[in-house]
Amino acid sequence: FPSHDRGNIYVSRAFKGFAKYQLVGDSFVLIKSFPSQSSIKCFSKADHENIWIGTTNGLFQLNIVNNQISNYLNTSNGLANQYVYGILPHGSSLWISTNAGISAIQFKPFSINNFQLNDGLQSKEFNTYAFCKRASGEFVFGGVNGMNYFLPAKVKPFKHDPPIHLEYVQINDATYQSGINPGELQALSLDYA
Repeated sequence: FPSHDRGNIYVSRAFKGFAKYQLVGDSFVLIKSFPSQSSIKCFSKADHENIWIGTTNGLFQLNIVNNQISNYLNTSNGLANQYVYGILPHGSSLWISTNAGISAIQFKPFSINNFQLNDGLQSKEFNTYAFCKRASGEFVFGGVNGMNYFLPAKVKPFKHDPPIHLEYVQINDATYQSGINPGELQALSLDYA
């Protein structure tokens, strides 16, 4: 964590939030308690005054100077799931693993892109403590069926819609028989009588 936060320790209290303590001599002195009906799963440095906290109820930003929480994100803001297992920063964005995929959060302008099974994930569900940034810059997130690794700068959203391939047409639960390949249909008129 930031150098002016040295000597402090953050302790998760199972489904009761977390607390910030400071080491004074041989004892830990409570600085502040942050009650919440959640458990802490991970921390990540945001900048010289803030840390990100992944919880079972979303993502929090804690200002370590004034001990105030801000920027609370959960599914209502667009996260894939509120159960945050891992946080990896990349420039002005965060990549987080959850119980329902990976979310890429961009702050300027604010947007969240969620990645699911159809994007190539090993599973929707990821695991606690199963994330890291490799020396090559690759991000690794581990889950229940293996791991996903990627260079975040190379992950780009689709710039066009994929082509549509029509394999069959059903009208009133019966397969439409036209004598041509359904994928070659240019138009189809239906009688609604």
